[in-house]
Amino acid sequence: MARVSKQDWIDCAIKLLAATGHKGVTLEALLAKLGVSHGSFYHHFKNRQQLTEAMLAYWEQSMTADILARTAVISSVSERVDSLIDMGAEIFELQTPLENAIRTWSQSDLKVKAAMVRVDRLRRQHCQDLVGLVVADSQRAKTLGDLVHAVFIGSQQCQPAYTSSETLAVYHQLQNLILSSATIDVARKKA
Repeated sequence: MARVSKQDWIDCAIKLLAATGHKGVTLEALLAKLGVSHGSFYHHFKNRQQLTEAMLAYWEQSMTADILARTAVISSVSERVDSLIDMGAEIFELQTPLENAIRTWSQSDLKVKAAMVRVDRLRRQHCQDLVGLVVADSQRAKTLGDLVHAVFIGSQQCQPAYTSSETLAVYHQLQNLILSSATIDVARKKA
């Protein structure tokens, strides 16, 4: 039998969650995928709840906190937005089904819902703050930031799912809309 790390368990569970939804993430399915015994699971996790917490922490960190931290150091707003779009494209194949699975799961598990709410608040605020760097009108910046966040969530929920290129096209149009709004603000100030 193979030796697997705690991170191997989390990675496998995340991929299984994205592929099958939360009901498909069973101990038996994980054991089969990893080729290990029950003892390996209990070496790393006390119970299923600990695995769930580890999965949610990994999702929050890798799909939100790490991305925001990597882009926060970019001083140019347009380069920061381009970087966010590019990072989204890199993880698109996993992120969309994973986000859908977590949103579905959050409807039946309060801890998952709490994580979802926390991540949505962080992402929404980030979108508002980012738009606020280029749009002077604070209410319009908030609304446009909310629009960006809503498109992020909504585009993942569409059936059939958006392709990576369709998603990129939508985000580039949003970027143009926001830059147009910033131009409107500048013109109003001059008038």
